[in-house]
Amino acid sequence: MRRGASTGCAMENMNDNTMVMKVADILSEPLKPQSKACLIVVAGRMVGQVLPLRKNKMILGRGVDCDLMIEDPGISRRHARLVCIPEGAVQIIDLDSTNGTYVNGRRIQAQNLSDGDKIQLGPGTIFKFSFQDQIDQQFQRKLYQNATQDGLTQLYNRKYFMDRLNTDFNHAIRHGRPLSAALIDVDFFKSINDTHGHLVGDEVLSKLAGVLLEATRDEDLVARWGGEEFAVIYRDADRARATICGERVRRMVEKTRFGTPDKAIPVTVSIGIATLDGNNLLDTDQLMRTADDYLYLAKRNGRNRVETALTHRQPPARTVAAGA
Repeated sequence: MRRGASTGCAMENMNDNTMVMKVADILSEPLKPQSKACLIVVAGRMVGQVLPLRKNKMILGRGVDCDLMIEDPGISRRHARLVCIPEGAVQIIDLDSTNGTYVNGRRIQAQNLSDGDKIQLGPGTIFKFSFQDQIDQQFQRKLYQNATQDGLTQLYNRKYFMDRLNTDFNHAIRHGRPLSAALIDVDFFKSINDTHGHLVGDEVLSKLAGVLLEATRDEDLVARWGGEEFAVIYRDADRARATICGERVRRMVEKTRFGTPDKAIPVTVSIGIATLDGNNLLDTDQLMRTADDYLYLAKRNGRNRVETALTHRQPPARTVAAGA
């Protein structure tokens, strides 16, 4: 009986027909077989990012007028040039950079690139040169998104935030520019989860992310710091400007309707902001610790408020638990 049943199953499986599918059903976008020259960042601020070479000539460097601007203090303002030459090849040319251009560990003046070559500009930025088709590029972009974005809110994650903050901090110190950072915490978020459930709590955080993006400037960077906390980099913002920006966030959150279609959930945030002004802060860790201290002050003073050095030169000792 078992042998017969087994044979019957085998025959049944053999008679199964493979489903006929169109290519469009398999791929979200039609496959384009031609490959394009790309740079993949393997070390530096934008690790994992794919940068297609969209022009026949591209200048790489730290200057704002470069085709590919790289925020790395070890890179010259005009560091190197990429040139597409006949038969699909690409050449890299050093532009008398201070720290040199290296291909596979060897300093060069000009060299044709091969697929897989490693290009190093300065001490901290390395690219892999590659010819990739559309599917390869989509795969690399997905890897980059997974490494830099928060899955729930689609904002940048904490690691990416700190990488950018380190770059912006060094730039601000070097050029004598102000820089502010904010920590934003949802008031009584535990109560929202306990009362309405974690799915509703996730919806609140996801919608709040959109409000934060709308309430900040294009030059600012918003990230999920962790749990119900968010962080913002306010570039070129002194204490007064950062306080105005923080108040705009607080008001927009307070006026936004959160919750289910049949029941609104009141949501407010407390915000602490720290500002780099001259040499008042040693590093980004101290900047974020100071913002965190002002966030605790905002909690202690009643929540739904912004606290900065404009109101208290030094934040007092903490007396409120995080996430309250």
